[in-house]
Amino acid sequence: MLMVSPAAPWPATTGGLVRIAAVLGQMARHFDVTFVSPRRHDQSVPADATARFICPPIGDAGAARRGLAMVDPRRPLHAAIYARPEIARIVRRELAEHTYDVVYSHFIYGMGYLRGCRVPVVVDQQNVDRVYWQNKAEHSPFPTNVFAAWNTRRTIAYEMRALPDISAYVSVSEEDRERTREYAGGKGRHFWVAANGVDTRRFTPAPGPADVSDVVTLGYLGSMDLQMNVDAVTRFCTSLLPLIRTRLADLDVRLVVIGSKPTAALRAIARTVAGVTLSGTVDDVVPWLQEVDILVSPLRIGAGTKLKVAEAMSCGLPVVGSSLAFAGLPGKSEEHYLLADSDEDFVTSVCRLAVRSEERATMGRAARQLAQEHLEWDAIGDGLAASMRDVLPAPRP
Repeated sequence: MLMVSPAAPWPATTGGLVRIAAVLGQMARHFDVTFVSPRRHDQSVPADATARFICPPIGDAGAARRGLAMVDPRRPLHAAIYARPEIARIVRRELAEHTYDVVYSHFIYGMGYLRGCRVPVVVDQQNVDRVYWQNKAEHSPFPTNVFAAWNTRRTIAYEMRALPDISAYVSVSEEDRERTREYAGGKGRHFWVAANGVDTRRFTPAPGPADVSDVVTLGYLGSMDLQMNVDAVTRFCTSLLPLIRTRLADLDVRLVVIGSKPTAALRAIARTVAGVTLSGTVDDVVPWLQEVDILVSPLRIGAGTKLKVAEAMSCGLPVVGSSLAFAGLPGKSEEHYLLADSDEDFVTSVCRLAVRSEERATMGRAARQLAQEHLEWDAIGDGLAASMRDVLPAPRP
């Protein structure tokens, strides 16, 4: 297997990188994998790696490159940002000099290297790009919404040009698979689901029962330089948290925002809104999650399955979230989490769990069990490997 990625996933600090690292590890259990990606100069390949790595040090895209990517008429934003001539040359060389049975591309952006490829190409979408940008266009302020609408059109055109060279799609949910099948036409292609998983041996509940007190700690988990997370935290702090505190006047309600690279706007909120703490970049989010009573995820922007919600559930946390927060995840509202799309439902759900410690504990245990039974990476990897063995051409001698 030749695996192509837009970035090296070490350390895996974001949901996208977590999935790349996890799928890489799982595929290396089943196949001989060569992994190709750029890496930053401060990144190194893990010593316990089981694959063959070709990851030349290439710096992140600078401001000039990002500016040109925004106006590139041929490619959508991310395809232009992540395109690297050095990686294109490596991919061409590998396909010319070695025998591969399948190419696995993380995100559709890698198709810029694989046009006309004679080896079956599998694309792991992580999310449906056109849906992500449509969603962003609907919920972003001017002028971001205008750019997102234009980039949606660029994304759709790019996806349609790539269709003839894609043998199979990997989606993170049944919903994403059906969306992809619809726009791809379903002609001679395979559509698989490999859900986002979680390492339940690492993401564990806090040892011992939670202390009963008049302090309720809410948590938000995510990379805090991503617009979807900035939007969610900003709206929660300015619109939802004041209503929650009004209804819970007898409790001390605090919010811990766990995530790297908080923006200046979020730092300003933390300075002006009492009881709001930003963790910033931390080595391990698990101890922070273990101090949280309820995870909140009022997402309006994004696509795919939210790995951070799965991680919180594996830590035994009750989660209050929007439909987008739970998209693609198994489980039922009222049993494993609380689904709340309107502001009123969100506030009511948080207040309900805040005053019912036993319900929080029960829901947290159910969330943890759900993660252990349905979201383990080993089972997800076994299923994906079986799909490839069953339907792709037999290995060549």
